[in-house]
Amino acid sequence: MRWNAGTEAWDGLEGAGWRVDDIVILEETPTGTDHNLISWDSSVGDWIDINTDDSDGEISTPDDATLEAAGSDGTVKPTEINPEQEDEWRRLYEGEWRPDETDDGIGLTSEGEWWGAIRMDLSDDIGLSFTDVAYFDHEEAAHYAQGYVAPDDGGAPAEDWIPTEEYEPTGAGWVELELDEPVAVESPGDYWIVMVFDDMGDGHFPFGCIEPEVDNGGMVNMDNPHDPGSWDNLGDFDLDYTWALESRVIPMDVYFNVEIVDYDEEVEPGEDVIVDYTVTNQGNEMDTQDIEFYVDGDLMGTVYDVTLESGEVYDDTFTWETTEDDLGKYDLMVASEDNQEEVTVQVGDVKEIDYYNIYRSENQDGPWDESALIAQVDADGSDSYSYVDEEKGEADDIWWWYVVRAVSEEGVEEQNTDAVQEPGAETSLFDLSLSTDAQADNWNFVSFNLVPTNSGLADILEDSEHGISGNYDRVMYFDAENDQWQSYIPGRDDHFNNLDNWDHTMGIWIQMNSDDTLTIEGSEPTSTDITLNPGWNMVSYPSAETTEETLPTEVTTVGYFDATEDNNIAYVEVDEFEFEPGQGYFLYAEEETTWTVDY
Repeated sequence: MRWNAGTEAWDGLEGAGWRVDDIVILEETPTGTDHNLISWDSSVGDWIDINTDDSDGEISTPDDATLEAAGSDGTVKPTEINPEQEDEWRRLYEGEWRPDETDDGIGLTSEGEWWGAIRMDLSDDIGLSFTDVAYFDHEEAAHYAQGYVAPDDGGAPAEDWIPTEEYEPTGAGWVELELDEPVAVESPGDYWIVMVFDDMGDGHFPFGCIEPEVDNGGMVNMDNPHDPGSWDNLGDFDLDYTWALESRVIPMDVYFNVEIVDYDEEVEPGEDVIVDYTVTNQGNEMDTQDIEFYVDGDLMGTVYDVTLESGEVYDDTFTWETTEDDLGKYDLMVASEDNQEEVTVQVGDVKEIDYYNIYRSENQDGPWDESALIAQVDADGSDSYSYVDEEKGEADDIWWWYVVRAVSEEGVEEQNTDAVQEPGAETSLFDLSLSTDAQADNWNFVSFNLVPTNSGLADILEDSEHGISGNYDRVMYFDAENDQWQSYIPGRDDHFNNLDNWDHTMGIWIQMNSDDTLTIEGSEPTSTDITLNPGWNMVSYPSAETTEETLPTEVTTVGYFDATEDNNIAYVEVDEFEFEPGQGYFLYAEEETTWTVDY
């Protein structure tokens, strides 16, 4: 049923027997881009046209708007529910839980998909998980309906939301739909419970709603559910409704919840930072996990094999021994396998910036010392500063790299190496063929020879044009400086993914699940200095051609990829070796040294 502006009558009323009390229709205009809302107001017996193109905005009353009942009062009976589960379901609508009937429903006047959602703060439910979505199936009015649950991502549901099974509406009242997999409530913040309908249109109203309006309880979207700008509230259109929508949240089998209960917010350089924390198993089963302590993303300590029964609490203290060189704000984190908590500690006084040092080098790696210092810019409290490097740029055929460092009034300079290349630098592409070889357990030991435009590991691997998204399982790298393995697994919680960057000095392991080609975009270096720490180092060969290289005298052994050997590595003791671009290598150094590779 819809109002026909051409005939000024209601289409589809011939022989109909309905009495309408409260209906809301989402109307799609002929252009398919703008949407209007039309609401039947039973208190005045009129149809109120909201957000239309009519300049007068007046209430319109159709001549034929009198409808009569014929064996139906617009109500349906709910499916059977268990009243003992009421505390497990999260909802925003007010009044009794799951009312037996709701005469109010919303739908499109033409066929198409649209989304309705509620957005809830579940900070009190950390350690629980979503398992089901329930909504009031107002009538047999959509080709299909489906629920989703996701954490908030900048004002919209995260794109990696978890769906329920698809459901064909029958007007069955309250319907419970099971999620494909549980969604853990891992951190404070908002979560979205969403329903999508493939609406039959023409006056059908699949989604039940309940008065009155509640904040974030009537979210509606007719364009893109992952775009924050596409979401509106029913209240924005003066519609006093909340979705008859809820989601079940129950304890997980295992969930070690970390809470920092006390810590030193400020210390002087050289003093210890004491962090007191607790770990509570909020799940239903006993488990054993390691508890880790990080400072600015670097692993500083681990408590191994903490075993907790359901409901049991473990408390302990981590100590971070700062040095005289530590100065500034540091992020400290305590993490279990399930969640983590982070705090910020100030080491030393906050220093006032006196000036900025500007460094220039032909190489991304510097050196960033007095030999590269080209200017100092006084700090006057401005939000931004500029410096013109005269007689440099495209005219000199060198694509320079720059680093800026702040210097305090006490003469203390920060030590960042965040190099930025001058705009307009020409870039090249380097292809890596990655394969699934059962003999090598699908591992590839690789590197690249370009200074990457973006050295973020996830950015490289997940690049929409050049990446290998979905075709790899794991990345591994041995950090010789800190004597620890680092790893990255797509989709894993960030605090477990401690391998953040990949540059042209590093060889890494990539385990594939399908053959693919990874393309690296970057600039060609003139030469590259690779620091070799005592012991084993995982390195690249950043050169344009396969070359026999003379190694530093401190290097005694080379390890190279060979799927027939244990751990896919063959070793040879040499002072020269033929290296190939794109391959990864192990170099054993008896003491610290530098290996310089010309491009």
